[in-house]
Amino acid sequence: MAGLTPAGLVIKTRPEIFENIQSKFKTRIDPLWGDRSNNLINIIANVFAEEISDAWGGIQGTYDASFPMSASGVSLDNVADIVNIQRIAASKSFTQLQVTGLVGATVPVDTVVKVVDTGERFLFSDTLVLSNTRFSDITFNITSVVDSTVYSLVIDGTTASINSGVGATANSILTALKAEIDSDVTGVTTSLPTSTTLRVNVTENNSVFSLTVGARIGVTSVSDLIQVVAQNFGEVKAPANTITELLIPVANVTSVTNLTPATEGRLEETDEELRARRYESVSVIGAATAQAIVSNVRNLDGVTAAFVIQNKAGVPDIDGRPSHSFEVVVEGGDEEEIAQTIWEYHPLGIETTGSISRTITDENGDPQSVEFSRPVVKYIKMEIDYTKYSEETFNETGGELGIAQAALAYGNTLNVGVDVIPKRFNGGIYDSVQGIDDLVIRISSSLDEITWTAFQTTRLPIGKTECSSFDIARIVVNEV
Repeated sequence: MAGLTPAGLVIKTRPEIFENIQSKFKTRIDPLWGDRSNNLINIIANVFAEEISDAWGGIQGTYDASFPMSASGVSLDNVADIVNIQRIAASKSFTQLQVTGLVGATVPVDTVVKVVDTGERFLFSDTLVLSNTRFSDITFNITSVVDSTVYSLVIDGTTASINSGVGATANSILTALKAEIDSDVTGVTTSLPTSTTLRVNVTENNSVFSLTVGARIGVTSVSDLIQVVAQNFGEVKAPANTITELLIPVANVTSVTNLTPATEGRLEETDEELRARRYESVSVIGAATAQAIVSNVRNLDGVTAAFVIQNKAGVPDIDGRPSHSFEVVVEGGDEEEIAQTIWEYHPLGIETTGSISRTITDENGDPQSVEFSRPVVKYIKMEIDYTKYSEETFNETGGELGIAQAALAYGNTLNVGVDVIPKRFNGGIYDSVQGIDDLVIRISSSLDEITWTAFQTTRLPIGKTECSSFDIARIVVNEV
């Protein structure tokens, strides 16, 4: 098919070019030239027409590669780079894994752990050796009871020390140490699991404290953290407390778990996605606009969604945002990078607001406070009733688990601000599990996993600053 070059010339196909040559031969040499198809010059002309056609095709390809709507692959990368937009590379999901066991237990790099519900594999990013010098969770005992003797622990630089006094027992020493830790050490919680053990847990998830253990105090169990990375690229999901299985048991390791959900990876950005993001990000060149802020924040590593809510009025809005302020809601990404980017592109004199505050350094070296928010998590419970279809075979051992997994898979695709509609789960369930006749899905929601709304079969609204959270432990499947 003919096309247009930048100069407006018509690009012709090989038959069209050959016909044009034939036409000129007829005009300049002989009106009957076209009848002699086996003429040597005709054969040569056909070869030249082929080459010219290839050259025109190259010109057309070069022209197409200059425009985002027609460029693809590397050419599209080059077009996007003009406005400082780079294709997002494939990445792998990752998270911190808490490993519990005995002091000295060693877990080699590349050790494989699995997500219990899906079988997805994660690998240790480094070798981990459990020790009595750092912990996220630890249990102590008393190895020797001595009257009127000092027993001490140094936790995160703070010393907890007691004198055992007269008539000491292991329980009295541990009870006194617990009271001392509760009084002086911040960031930990303590308990006495038994009369002869003391447990100390770092309160903040994915944090470890340094430790020095005094004489006559032993460690019966210790937990430490290590980053694990998904084996495969893409959006490998691992909700909190689901990476709990070692593919091959490791000596003296008693358990593993991820205390928080994995930060999800992604596949390489497709041409269609890059075109769309380039279009949205053209305003990156300009600043001090909501679109510029969103575009730049969305281009940060790990950010999966971002949007701005503005209050342009002279009074606080219904949600409490101050007058003449804006709130950036961001899912994923590093909080320091997010704050810095908001500051760089925010309008002068307009206040940021949100539930998270970070201090950044401006171009003059002065500290500046920047506020933004994370989406509010709305936890979802599901009750799924099903009836069997007599003309198909229902998997009696794994069918109900398959229903729950299919529901979870669809729920995890819902982005920030997307309503939860029960009937939209049906398609994935029917596609995944045979032998189902009818489905009735009820959903309930909670902001704290304590107080839940009544179950409903109708649409559950998810606010613009909210996101739904699904967990297979909150999905109940029943045959009716």
